[in-house]
Amino acid sequence: MISVVIPTYKRHAVLRRALESIAPLREAADEVVVVDQSPDAHQQKSAVKKDFPFIAYLCLPSPGLPASRNMGVFTTRGDIILFVDDDIIMDKNCIRQHLNAHRRDGVHVVAGRIRQMRGAQWAPAETVAAIDPDTGVTTGNFDLDYEGFVEYATGGHMSVKRDVFRRVGLFNTRFRGNALFEDIDFSCRVTRKGLGIWYNPRAMVHHHPQDAGGCHASHGASYLLDRLYNHTLFYFLNIARVPSRAFLEYQKNLAEFISRDPSGGHRVTMLLRCLAMACRAYSSGIMTLCATWSRPSGMGAV
Repeated sequence: MISVVIPTYKRHAVLRRALESIAPLREAADEVVVVDQSPDAHQQKSAVKKDFPFIAYLCLPSPGLPASRNMGVFTTRGDIILFVDDDIIMDKNCIRQHLNAHRRDGVHVVAGRIRQMRGAQWAPAETVAAIDPDTGVTTGNFDLDYEGFVEYATGGHMSVKRDVFRRVGLFNTRFRGNALFEDIDFSCRVTRKGLGIWYNPRAMVHHHPQDAGGCHASHGASYLLDRLYNHTLFYFLNIARVPSRAFLEYQKNLAEFISRDPSGGHRVTMLLRCLAMACRAYSSGIMTLCATWSRPSGMGAV
């Protein structure tokens, strides 16, 4: 069985378009689950289910992308769980291509192709997914023709064998805000267990970026502060406990960018907020490790 999980936040019209693309594929998907984190989720539930009676519609009381995906893991029955964002249109062969890729030896996670629309585009990259070993900076292009094993998958379009969650744990809910890096953190835990992540370019979705909702719940300095925090947490958990000179230089440049004022100087209060975010990330990293050490491996890990 394969279960499709769609986290959504304040984008019900966009969600409907995604469901319209998935509806003809119900023969391939055994169940489709929407996890709505919007303030009016309960009011929207009956209207959406009326038009798409085949879905299960879950409401999460507070927004959180990792928590939404985790709820999808706990409430679905499929042997494989396919995660997609709410602002996608699914290709007619997408689900079957995920199933085909999971039949390969050594494949436990499948990263699908993401064709950017509305003028968005991937940064130039020759590899599908790469992580810099000194800074933890990620680069990738999930719209290449290459097929094979990769370093990580992106949460906006990936499928995971259920057994993987029992072996490496769930998505880490300590990643904040837009939850940047939570999918790459999960991928790193997968590869450290010797499990394979396979990129299949024939499993495709068309991504239509939106100006609000979804992963765009915060903007400007708030977004950048969350990014600094999440990058630091990811680095601590997956790259090194002690920061390298290259990582410190990268974070210094980001902090200077966040704190710069129109006159060309820097706002001291914003620099202090950057420092506080970095310290908070290290504290979250320590708590994550303590939780991992104190629990047996299994679905409740992380």
